[in-house]
Amino acid sequence: MTSEKRPHYVVVIEGPDPGERVEVAAKPVVIGRKTPADWLLVEDPLVSRIHCRLWVKDGELMVADLDSTNGTYLNGRLVMGSMVWPEGSRLEIGSHVLEHQRD
Repeated sequence: MTSEKRPHYVVVIEGPDPGERVEVAAKPVVIGRKTPADWLLVEDPLVSRIHCRLWVKDGELMVADLDSTNGTYLNGRLVMGSMVWPEGSRLEIGSHVLEHQRD
């Protein structure tokens, strides 16, 4: 399977639900504390209602902060605009640490 065809997964490394895994495919995934977010991290008061968006563009996993109160950090760097989220890298959202993995 080529790199572009391998699915993108986001896995909770640290937070209330370690091991939880979400696939990001054709449809973007919005992470937040309340609906209309797609992936709810309700147990974390540091996560904004609508915190960030993940999507796949040209085979790469992308991330954009959605004007969250506490920011979104990719490998310790504040996400400004949209950024490529490389495989194996970590995203910090509130008290959650998420890792980009591919099968």
